[in-house]
Amino acid sequence: MLARNWTLANRRGNNVGWSVMAPESFKVLLIESDASFARYVQEMLGQSRDLSAEVCWSSELFAALEIARRSPFDVVLLDLNIPDGAGLGNISLLRAVAPGSPISPSSLRRRRR
Repeated sequence: MLARNWTLANRRGNNVGWSVMAPESFKVLLIESDASFARYVQEMLGQSRDLSAEVCWSSELFAALEIARRSPFDVVLLDLNIPDGAGLGNISLLRAVAPGSPISPSSLRRRRR
């Protein structure tokens, strides 16, 4: 599965943080090739007491474009180095399918030692 929806409970059925009602909630489309970083983003958003976030994660740009066509998102977090993408050109592709969603691009380059 290329996309995952992280509005989940843990194995014991306890809330992980997103199903707790909060004054403000929003939908996030996370386009990120690194699964561990995607989990980190989920955990950071889950620590907020003032908002609730539903995160939909895709590890591939073209799968994310299809998701964005079908459902509106309050914000898109975009890895510019996604393997099937085109760097800054990805922003134009996303704006074409999700014109009302703000896009926050990021790029983590790891140094080779």
